[in-house]
Amino acid sequence: MNEKRRPKINKEVVQWLIDRKPSMVGSDAILEAYVFNVHNELTMKQGFFNLEWMNFEQMSEAKAYPFLFIFTPVRF
Repeated sequence: MNEKRRPKINKEVVQWLIDRKPSMVGSDAILEAYVFNVHNELTMKQGFFNLEWMNFEQMSEAKAYPFLFIFTPVRF
């Protein structure tokens, strides 16, 4: 995806996520760490699992907005 068109996550989006209390978040967006430390807020302070570098480009091109995502963590 063109970096100029890629969505960005800011403090308002992080607060929106926190208010909804998810157990996991994931995104293909760029984290604006220089403005607000998104990773620290979501994973360290809130304890959310964070799945990074997801690729939604083909789904976006196909306008496949509703989808089922199943994640099974690896056992340690």
